[in-house]
Order: sequence, then C-alpha cells, then structure tokens
Amino acid sequence: MKNVTVGTAAFITQMLAVLSITFLLVLHGRRYSEMALSLTGERQERYRQVLIDIKDSVAQYTLGNLIISALATVATWIVLSNTASRTRWRSDSWSGSSTSYP
Repeated sequence: MKNVTVGTAAFITQMLAVLSITFLLVLHGRRYSEMALSLTGERQERYRQVLIDIKDSVAQYTLGNLIISALATVATWIVLSNTASRTRWRSDSWSGSSTSYP
C-alpha cells in the first residue's frame, strides 16, 4: 500500500510541475525569449531567426503527428468494426452447436 501511495504522490507532483511550467511558458514565453535574446548582443537577429525556424519545425512536426494519429485511429476503428461484425456473425452461426465449451 505504501508503494502505491508514494507512486501516486510522485505522479501528482510531477504532473503539477509539468502543468505549471507549461502554463508559465504559454503565458510568458515571448517575454522569456526576448530576455534571452537581449543577452546575445549583436547576433540577436540571427538567433531570433533560428528560434523562429525551430518553432516552425516543431509546429509542422506536431501537426503531422496529429494527422498521422488521427488517420491511424480511423483505420483501426474501421478494421476493428469490420472484424467485430464478422466475428459476431461467425459466433451466431455456431450458437446452434450442441458442443459446449467451458
């Protein structure tokens, strides 16, 4: 019981930390990046462009991953729906059998 309690408390603490950091980055992310860029001096515009390129790449990757996940979900649903209907039909056709299995 102690392991479950400790594990649950650790999970909740980690989740709270991740959600807090995410919230702060969404809320103040632009300010944080501007502060970091102000420390770079004369290369500020070059680093700003690198950050924009990174942001765009991550956004495109995330969008592509969401699209692939949605397609995989739909494909799985279609296959399982067809398999389940065939399985139900087969089990109905065998239901009249006199042999019983435990």
